Amino acid sequence: MSLERVAPTYRWSAWGDLNPFFGLMLDNLTNLVILTGILVGGFQFPAEIVFTHMVPATALGVLVGDLIYAWLAFRLAAREGRDEVTAMPLGLDTPTTIGLAVGHPLALAPGDRRGLRAGGAGARRRGVARARG
Repeated sequence: MSLERVAPTYRWSAWGDLNPFFGLMLDNLTNLVILTGILVGGFQFPAEIVFTHMVPATALGVLVGDLIYAWLAFRLAAREGRDEVTAMPLGLDTPTTIGLAVGHPLALAPGDRRGLRAGGAGARRRGVARARG
């Protein structure tokens, strides 16, 4: 009997991935709707800028982040010879979305950068807290 370690086959996805995928997708879409509603409806931000720049850039950022996390999961699975490694899902969270949606327009007042600084500081604090676990 051989005790050789056989590298497991790493799968891109499994049936159990469908529910969390759609849950995260709908959560991100909801946050984009909230973001556009606050900016366009609440602050009369130009809809053209929101829909042609902000929404696509947000979607691209989430896609690139998810691809990086997937690549890291594949690397870890290959290095450790495991097949149950998963990537952490990246997406928009509601507090940051609302904070940036409210902070950014407030920063547009000429010479007043308090809103932008407050929104950025809040996002940095949440990032540091998440990094610490």
